[in-house]
Amino acid sequence: MSKLGKKSIVLPKDSSVKVEGNTVLVTGPKGSEKILFNEKIFSSKVNEKNEFQIIPNNKKAKNISVLWGTYRSLVNNAVLGVTKGHEKNLEMNGVGFRA
Repeated sequence: MSKLGKKSIVLPKDSSVKVEGNTVLVTGPKGSEKILFNEKIFSSKVNEKNEFQIIPNNKKAKNISVLWGTYRSLVNNAVLGVTKGHEKNLEMNGVGFRA
């Protein structure tokens, strides 16, 4: 069993997730992201608490458990990307640097 795959993804108020066949479409204020999904291996649903869950069809196979956590991370990163965006902070250390 995947420890990470069991966790549900909390969706912010300004984002939404649509599942259509083998694609997951995540939309938010900063854009939209499309993720291809293998619908023969996984199914998904949105709870009444506005949480997105990925459910494997066969929990006993080891390679399915690995993919379960990977797909959950991909959807979570897409949700974070369309709501908060990407930010990278650089730290400059040393003598003689000018920024």
